Parts: sequence; C-alpha cells; structure tokens
Amino acid sequence: MGEPIATTDVIVVRPSGESIDLCIRVFQPFADAQNATCGVELTGLFDRVHNIHGEDTFQALALALQFVRNILDGEESNGSVIQIADTDGTAPFAWRDCWFSEHRDR
Repeated sequence: MGEPIATTDVIVVRPSGESIDLCIRVFQPFADAQNATCGVELTGLFDRVHNIHGEDTFQALALALQFVRNILDGEESNGSVIQIADTDGTAPFAWRDCWFSEHRDR
C-alpha cells in the first residue's frame, strides 16, 4: 500500500465514556486496468485497511475522504464526541468545519 499521504489523530469519546484513540490514514490512490483504489486506515475502530474504489484516482480519493466523513458522522449520530488528540479534551472538535466545509469562491 505504501506510505500514507494524509494522517491525523483524533479521540472518539463514546456515550459510555469509552475513549478511543483513532488514527486516520489515507493512502495514495493507484490505478490498475479496471479502476482505481485508495486505501483508508482507521486504527482504533477497525483492524484493516479499507480499499475504496473509483473510476479514476481522483474519484477514489474523493470517495475515501467521504468514507472517513461517513464513519465520523456515524460515531456522532450514536452520541460520540470527536476531539483533537493533542488538546486537553475539554471541547469537541468541529471536524466538519475544518475538513469538510464547503468552499465558495467570492
């Protein structure tokens, strides 16, 4: 799979009080004769790399990032709070605004 092209660490605090150190890694997409694949690793929640497929490497990368968003959305829907790993943990992290906000040209 190679080296990740993007990595971040967050903490998922579940309603039960369980705290999960989550390391998110997105790997460089690659193409083969059929389609393209981008690996996503969510260490702390899953014990494997998820291979996300697209028509080309751009779509594979876009879908991989959407996969990460869906996982974090699911955690929050279940009552979890997402926090930045290197903070004191007193406030939730506005990850949608930081990572997935809509860009508008002005």
